[in-house]
Amino acid sequence: AYRPGETVHLFGHVRGRDASTPPVAFPLELIITRPDGKAQEPRVLTPSNTGSFTLDYAVASFAPTGLYKARLQLAGTEKRRQDGGQAFPDYGEDDYWDEEGSSHRGYFPRTRPGSMDVLGGAEFFVEEFLPNRLKVTAEAPERRFSVSEPLEVSVKAEEMFGQPAAGHTVDAVAVFRAEPFNPPGFREFTFGDSEAKFSRTEVHLDEAIVDEDGRVSVTVTLPDVLPPAALRATVQTTVKESGGRGVTASIVRTVDPFPYYIGLRAAAGTFPQPGEETRFEVVGVRPDGTLAEDARLTATISRVMWNSILKREHDGTHRWTTSREMKPLYKATVDLTAGRGSLAFTPPAVGSYQLKVLDLSTSAASTFSFHASTSRWDDQPWSLEKPERLELVLDKTSYAPGETARVIVKAPFAGTLLLTQEQDRVLSTTVVEMTENTVELSIPVEERHLPNFYLAATVLRPVRPAEKWLPHRAFGIGNVRVESGARRLTVELATPTEVRPESFFEVPVTVVDAATSQPVAGAEVTLWAVDEGVLTLTDYKTPNPLDFFFSPRRLMVETADFFSELMPDLIEAAVARSAPGGGDEGRTRLSPVSAERVRPVSLWVGTLRTDDDGRTTASFEVPQFMGRLRVMGVAAQARRFGSSDSTVFVRSPIMVKENLPRFAAPGDQLFPSYVVYNNTSTSATAQLEIAASNPLTAVQVNRWKDAG
Repeated sequence: AYRPGETVHLFGHVRGRDASTPPVAFPLELIITRPDGKAQEPRVLTPSNTGSFTLDYAVASFAPTGLYKARLQLAGTEKRRQDGGQAFPDYGEDDYWDEEGSSHRGYFPRTRPGSMDVLGGAEFFVEEFLPNRLKVTAEAPERRFSVSEPLEVSVKAEEMFGQPAAGHTVDAVAVFRAEPFNPPGFREFTFGDSEAKFSRTEVHLDEAIVDEDGRVSVTVTLPDVLPPAALRATVQTTVKESGGRGVTASIVRTVDPFPYYIGLRAAAGTFPQPGEETRFEVVGVRPDGTLAEDARLTATISRVMWNSILKREHDGTHRWTTSREMKPLYKATVDLTAGRGSLAFTPPAVGSYQLKVLDLSTSAASTFSFHASTSRWDDQPWSLEKPERLELVLDKTSYAPGETARVIVKAPFAGTLLLTQEQDRVLSTTVVEMTENTVELSIPVEERHLPNFYLAATVLRPVRPAEKWLPHRAFGIGNVRVESGARRLTVELATPTEVRPESFFEVPVTVVDAATSQPVAGAEVTLWAVDEGVLTLTDYKTPNPLDFFFSPRRLMVETADFFSELMPDLIEAAVARSAPGGGDEGRTRLSPVSAERVRPVSLWVGTLRTDDDGRTTASFEVPQFMGRLRVMGVAAQARRFGSSDSTVFVRSPIMVKENLPRFAAPGDQLFPSYVVYNNTSTSATAQLEIAASNPLTAVQVNRWKDAG
């Protein structure tokens, strides 16, 4: 965030699609758009032969406040857009969803671009703000908690220059959400009750006061709920400054509402078929991953019935709607011995079933869905809301270049499989004949796949005369993530622990390869230091180009076919699209009240280059200021990147902190407080002399404070 009248320092690195340095320098233009949507005149710049650039943007003192957007594009793009009405994409970090419906963060256009000339962008606020004056942290042991032991959160509040912030009020709230339980060693088991109804639960905790050491403990109580499995507790603590502003810190921990969890799976090597006995394995696993003690459980197996109807909508279109009905068939008792048990059941017919196992004494429960089937897919009851979906299962969550990914394709029927590797275009295609509805394939992972690629699978079944209508193809997408650790640089900042206001300090910088620890010569290191109180207003994170260039990317290939022509006219053409991008995170506007009496501190050094030993040195000049600075360094060398930050306290031996209101009206009587801090090892007594200038009048000018 910046104030009107400040200078915004923009820098960046231009790379190719594989993060390679551009072969030649070429002109670019930077467009800055104000909060009212008006774009300013393009600023032309040319990156260096290493692909880096810097640009300073002076914010006018009368500039409107709000969110500003900067986008970097090829020279002449703005004129072409204005002449031809061409749209440009809004680049930035957004949510994307993988094939399992899980949300992640990635960098890609938020809208479908009308031009590929836009290379990237950034956002910044221009606001009249006051920096935070407190640093708040929340801590708790890095482990799981149970209902038998409270979750104790330790809150630490300190002044930005390092002294404890005693006597401040703390408000806390705990938000509980459902979290799955997946213990190591039991990956093939299903844990949790999928039928459990649980919504977000919020618990407000009692108000507390920070002690003389700047600390206070907050006890989190567990709500009386029955989640599907574990609970994720997000504890948000807010410490109020003397003027009433709140500074917030949060912590996330896992809470186990049950002494153990029930895991279910079909016995290894079994395939449920009608009329044949199927055995199921049952385990009781404690939160620490060990097997539970002996217990007696209740098991119920129900038939899952799908009632599908073709519904006519108000606009004349038709769509299938499916409702599920559970019909209990079988009940039994399962005895756990040393945490393990089993259950046998013979499915009476083809169809979907659900096994539910419950511990009546602890209320722990789990459900497991399975299908009893033959080799004929057309005999299977299938939800007609998504009758054309197939599943791709990967053996790992991520792969390094050179490894082989093993993927299992699970289709609703056998047929011809078309498997493509895709990013922003189709990388390769493979055709496989599937004699069964499941096949396992090996996919070599290469450097060109960084940072991720998608497997798009289409299975086509043969058309037979006189058969009843069934879908002719099934489609699915899998996201394969590729590790980029070999491209990481380590940036070491040798900052001093403490400096004085109005002084100079130097920061030796060393850049080494993260994998080999060898020094990196010729690396470009951009360095700057900013008041931590300013950075915490927007939760600013030190940028890391590695995460930027190699973060997961959205699939930019759309797949469509004409197989709907073989279906009844009531069925819409099936179009498989990539996962959507998601929206911006909401941010509240900062205070519009002018705050010129407190100047924000931002010390810009710029870009330096390391020598043959991977070293360079940056020099900073500190103004009249007390608090803490975050010194940040971002390094880039060809296709390798890294970043780091370090804290420097800025304080004097004796310091005075005032707590004045942001504004006052004529006739108001003010009662500001002043706190004297002694940063030396000896006791002292300080006398304050307070003077006021027109239009203020100091009624009482002398106060004494023990600074020991």
